[in-house]
Amino acid sequence: QWVLNTSYGGKWLLFRTPSNEPWYTTMPQRIYNRHDGVANTAHVDGHVAAMKSGAIGFQYNLGHPLALWDKK
Repeated sequence: QWVLNTSYGGKWLLFRTPSNEPWYTTMPQRIYNRHDGVANTAHVDGHVAAMKSGAIGFQYNLGHPLALWDKK
């Protein structure tokens, strides 16, 4: 069940990635497919997209071509 975390005040978002050890497992915050089975995402180039959280690629390590969070 999805539970809203109100403790951070809504001023920032933080998501750990698998290559961010040892901290990846210490913070339980993850993107949740809340709206019609997708998550609303905002990207640094200014566009927004509704996509499945698994499509973002947090399950992939740094440098993986499917890791949308790491576009080097």
